[in-house]
Amino acid sequence: RIDAEGNLAFSRRQPSERPPSEGEVVNVLHLSDLHFSQLAQADVWYGQLAEDLKELECDRVHALVLSGDLTQRADRQEFEAVRRFLLRLSADIRLSPGQVVVVPGNHDLSWSLSKAAYSFHRREDYKAVLEEGRFIAHGTEVIEVRDDAAYQRRFEPFTEFYAQIKGTPYPIEPDAQLDVQDF
Repeated sequence: RIDAEGNLAFSRRQPSERPPSEGEVVNVLHLSDLHFSQLAQADVWYGQLAEDLKELECDRVHALVLSGDLTQRADRQEFEAVRRFLLRLSADIRLSPGQVVVVPGNHDLSWSLSKAAYSFHRREDYKAVLEEGRFIAHGTEVIEVRDDAAYQRRFEPFTEFYAQIKGTPYPIEPDAQLDVQDF
């Protein structure tokens, strides 16, 4: 369900908080490269996955790992499709936010914000030191130089989505992009 703030509200049951009993099967569902591009895909793909899980006689999942490229272009509508998909899936397999691992892929970062972080300069007029990996050369006369602070903004659409799923924002600072989850 969706709470009053419009965030994804997972099932209140948190089966991962108790260790599995001796001999109990632990189910981990790993989904990668979903590339949602349309809202309608949320319902279709949920239906397909629900049928697969039913066929496998899997009515409970202890952890869900979403590893990269959840969206095609990191726009809000695509993240809304992922959120809708997760809403239905979490209700079905009784997931809490602590049971979900979400890792961004290159398609989950905003291309338009990435491009906006670069500015064009004539190489002969650019007086600062050019650091490897912070500029793009266009032949010998023109360069694009990256503003690192602006470049980190490419994570903004993903961090908003992540906050809706996990309840905390995904950090845009590279040194803080680490999360340890103990299952």
